[in-house]
Amino acid sequence: MTGAVSIIGSKLAQPLADVLQRLVRAPAPGAGPKPPPIDEAGHSATACLLVAVILESFVMRARYLDSQEDRVDARTVHDYLAKRFPDFLDEDKVRELFVLRDSIAHNHLWLLELSDDRQTWGDIIQKEMHELTERYKDRKYEQAVDPEIARTRMLCLHVIPTQIDRSDVQKVLRVLRDALGFLDAKRGPILGVTANIVQFDGSLLNLLQLTEQAIRAI
Repeated sequence: MTGAVSIIGSKLAQPLADVLQRLVRAPAPGAGPKPPPIDEAGHSATACLLVAVILESFVMRARYLDSQEDRVDARTVHDYLAKRFPDFLDEDKVRELFVLRDSIAHNHLWLLELSDDRQTWGDIIQKEMHELTERYKDRKYEQAVDPEIARTRMLCLHVIPTQIDRSDVQKVLRVLRDALGFLDAKRGPILGVTANIVQFDGSLLNLLQLTEQAIRAI
């Protein structure tokens, strides 16, 4: 009988590459006379969710590999990274990634008033968080989000789910690249960050290479 640990992160690298490929090949909204051939918000939100799940999965693997004396009391990904590795400097960026994850996964509700002027149609002229979302805000949300602009304070990520776009994808890919690169340097091949190879834009890449190439391409 052999043992195994149920870490899913590396299995999601190719699905992430597939979503990123569709974003890269589609023109951004407003870049041409025709509507984009894909749902920008839907594909962008999917990519952001996959980024968060992949990072959390590798962090869980790192926690599993920690020796008894190295284990820290931390419930969240950003808290673990900051406590376990005092030289990890991107705690706030990781926190904002998971605020974005929550806004998508928990479908945070906003009441929006849109301009009906033909020159500015679709511009948000008033926004208000719905009471259902207001009631379930957590501490990291309060720390990370500027409610006046409905974006995170550091990375300026959209927290209105329907407003998420490829600019958010590019930002969270940088967070994933930097966090996984940091963990890879700390833990080495045993963590498996670069073990899986995926296809993206005609190339065979490991996960860190995928993030770098996609950042440039989006």
